[in-house]
Amino acid sequence: MKKIWLVIQREYLTRVRKKSFIIMTILGPILMALVYGALIFIAVSEEEKEHVVMVVDSSPSHFSDGLRDYNQHRPNSKLQLIWKYDDYFQARDSIFNEAYSSILYIPRDPVAHPRGMYLSFKDRPSMSVKSALEIELEKLIEEQKLIQYNLDPNIFDSVRVKINLFEKRIKESAGGLEEEADFSDQKFFLAFGSSMLIYIFILLYGIQVLRGVMEEKTSRI
Repeated sequence: MKKIWLVIQREYLTRVRKKSFIIMTILGPILMALVYGALIFIAVSEEEKEHVVMVVDSSPSHFSDGLRDYNQHRPNSKLQLIWKYDDYFQARDSIFNEAYSSILYIPRDPVAHPRGMYLSFKDRPSMSVKSALEIELEKLIEEQKLIQYNLDPNIFDSVRVKINLFEKRIKESAGGLEEEADFSDQKFFLAFGSSMLIYIFILLYGIQVLRGVMEEKTSRI
């Protein structure tokens, strides 16, 4: 028993009392808590905001008319849709002077080219707002395809389409307005992956210390 105590004492002095171990033990959980806390705070703060989207419809068939009753049927939705401009660049040039935060651009033939739709913004919409908008657009395209091809509702699944809006942030600069791709969703998953890596590093370090104790016990005893 005395020998076991000596082995444990030595391992504690040589490994556990290292500054690196103490720092990682203290900072590891704190870093994880900060990362998750920041992600939760951002998600919650975004969910509480009402997001106004200016719809710019370039389609001759006025594709977006199917969205005009969205706010009437969903009065509590954080997504608010408005119509004013027929030209995308007019809407973009006015975005910093008016109340809307994003511009939904619809091309001439959104049914045939759904990827031609995109969302430009000055304030990034929350994930739930973007998802709600994508769902409504998917429904409209599905309905248009059923009508266009005179399809029976029973084969509805064969014409379903998935919309993932490409996002562009509008910024003011000395030379005027600029647009750049926004990768906030990718950053979210990168932050989540980084936090998991921190957890794995701490776990592996703990396993290393435990293995050292076991090896020392075996060799000494």
